[in-house]
Amino acid sequence: MEFYNEVPNIISTKDLDYLSDIFTWNYEAYKKIKNTEHQIINEKIKELLNKSSNVFYTNMTKVLNILNTKESTGNTKISNPKTEVSDGILLNDKDYISELLTCLKSMEKNMTVAKTEASNENLYTNYQNIYEDISSLQRETYELMFQNGWYELEQAETNTINKKYTMLNQDLTNLNESA
Repeated sequence: MEFYNEVPNIISTKDLDYLSDIFTWNYEAYKKIKNTEHQIINEKIKELLNKSSNVFYTNMTKVLNILNTKESTGNTKISNPKTEVSDGILLNDKDYISELLTCLKSMEKNMTVAKTEASNENLYTNYQNIYEDISSLQRETYELMFQNGWYELEQAETNTINKKYTMLNQDLTNLNESA
């Protein structure tokens, strides 16, 4: 069994689901703006909506570029050999790091809410710095769990990635044709 010092640069089946979701979130937001922008009178709001629609469109393009990398080879399970830990009622290293990962994920979600609710730029900047620290720690924790064989990835099949790319690319093309 191959040992991975770091998580390989693949598109997993979970990644493929998230990429599809990210595309859809941006697609729907883009369409909403394009369908309502003509009703807006305030020029600053129009500018912000235009900027937002450009961001959403760019994000859809980024997702398509990720899907178009075609680096996948097939449906393969990717993991390291599991580091053995004690069984039973007593907590072990895997339990501790799993709890840390769960805690960090929750903190990331909560910090995202705090950032969006910050009442001023200074607080937002401070929240963003805290968020980045927590996010980095969460990623480091995940990677250590992967190194110890406590996370397994399933690489998405090239055919599945290509089908998803084609479907989403057609959605984007349809948006351009109707504009």
